[in-house]
Amino acid sequence: PLAKVRPLFDDALPALRRAAVAIGRRELGRWGDAGLPYALASSRFAETRRFGLGALLAIGQDTAPDDGVAPVTPPPIEWLDAARVFALAESKQKATREAAMTLLREHYERIGGATRLGWLMESPERDVRLFAVRLLWDRRGDEFEDAEALRQFLRTVLFGLPPGRMERRGDDALGERPLPASVAKRRLVEVVRDMAVDDAGFARVALPVLEAFMHSEAKGEWQACVAALARIRRAHAEIDTALPPAEAWASAAPAEGNGASKEARA
Repeated sequence: PLAKVRPLFDDALPALRRAAVAIGRRELGRWGDAGLPYALASSRFAETRRFGLGALLAIGQDTAPDDGVAPVTPPPIEWLDAARVFALAESKQKATREAAMTLLREHYERIGGATRLGWLMESPERDVRLFAVRLLWDRRGDEFEDAEALRQFLRTVLFGLPPGRMERRGDDALGERPLPASVAKRRLVEVVRDMAVDDAGFARVALPVLEAFMHSEAKGEWQACVAALARIRRAHAEIDTALPPAEAWASAAPAEGNGASKEARA
């Protein structure tokens, strides 16, 4: 029974943890505990964490991979829990975040949505922020009527960031902590910039949003947007931006010490 095996997943002895995984591969379905894989996926022990992630990635599959990690019988699709998947997407463990993002991509129709992705855009983990923006862009035809609708969503996320998002993470987190809006906005501007540099189509959608933000008087915001626009202009010379010619901007930008970053002045 699970009551006897569950403590072994977190035992100090590796041999007992491996024994628990071996039993779990056979008995997970019979135990019927849908929350167990999510708990194990956040374990500090590698063997236990791999088994939990393997179980999650096998959810809804016809057959589980014969990798010695995943359960012999794949868990049913009903075990997919959107809130828990999104919590795992902000784990401190990179492998756990990657597995959660795989689940989000494979089961987007069941657990995704633009609003949830907007929340992930504020994640402190850069790979999660970039994933959220890329997935939103990939699914733009399903989520938004046209480019303007996607642009409006980006405006809402950037301009609507609260002053201190309270982040609630999984079991391996540091509890709740406020994320200043200025930090969240700068991080999001950076991933929007990177996406725009890589994809000219996305750049054309994002430019009006960044250009509007460029006129902000908030500390750090206009610098981040100016730097982003400069990078985009350098990557896509065929796209017009609201930036003045480089020579004019260099003479007009605030001097160092007046709040302008080196990248913004460049």
